[in-house]
Amino acid sequence: MPHQVVFYDKSAQQGEIYHLNGGHLSAHKGFNGWRSSWSQIVSFPHGVLFYDKNGDAEFYHVSPSGDLAMTASHKGWRSTWKRIVPLTFPGVNKVLFYDNVVGEGELYDLDQSGNLHNHKKFPGWRKTWKIIISVNFNNAPGVLFYDPTVGCVEMYTITPSNDLVFVKQFNGLRTSWKRIIPLYLSNGTHILFYEKKSGQAEFYHVGADGSLAIQGGAHQWRTTWKHLIPFGDELMFVDQNGQAEVYKVGAGGHLGMQASHQWRASWKRIVARPYAF
Repeated sequence: MPHQVVFYDKSAQQGEIYHLNGGHLSAHKGFNGWRSSWSQIVSFPHGVLFYDKNGDAEFYHVSPSGDLAMTASHKGWRSTWKRIVPLTFPGVNKVLFYDNVVGEGELYDLDQSGNLHNHKKFPGWRKTWKIIISVNFNNAPGVLFYDPTVGCVEMYTITPSNDLVFVKQFNGLRTSWKRIIPLYLSNGTHILFYEKKSGQAEFYHVGADGSLAIQGGAHQWRTTWKHLIPFGDELMFVDQNGQAEVYKVGAGGHLGMQASHQWRASWKRIVARPYAF
């Protein structure tokens, strides 16, 4: 399935958007004059949200050719949002905000123009959640939280009214997972855990009840991967020197290389977009 990829170079204040199909890039669109202060870039099926820690946020529709058109501008957001997480599912677009300073979350519906609705606040959260990702399972949107200080994962489903329903907790996990990534394969939802310091990776199948079953044992990868970007059932690796490899992910976490690339080493953010046109 084709996708779009958004690249952001903070130091050069540049952005680029490409089509990705079968591991190969095409239809390049370049942008100059982007802010150097965008701290998060978050993708949704209908657009991209840019967040600046000064409290500014902008939402852009992305055309099939990669053109950007701003449809919403926001001021006065918290400067302490540590994570902004897209929670998407067929017919559902939500966004979760996490403030690790006060230990609080907020959940909203996101409309087609990038405006927020149906606010729900969650006080009293841990301040130590490091990774928060969208994980769809049991035919519903969900979210996974990882706390590396104690090696804990918690999983929740999300109701239409933006409540979080607890599903599972896993304790005794490694405290050194650097990346946790959802993958959507032909046999269901999977989660990839990657430990950068050792290069070890593990794939798990997510059951309807939120259970995790390891697939294919441990994998040994290089320790220099900086970016791991999922595209449905494809996975892009980029190291600190700009070397990139794109793989198709098969059963048991088997990787089949599709393409390799040499890109600039200064890309600060690389964001996958589903090709939803």
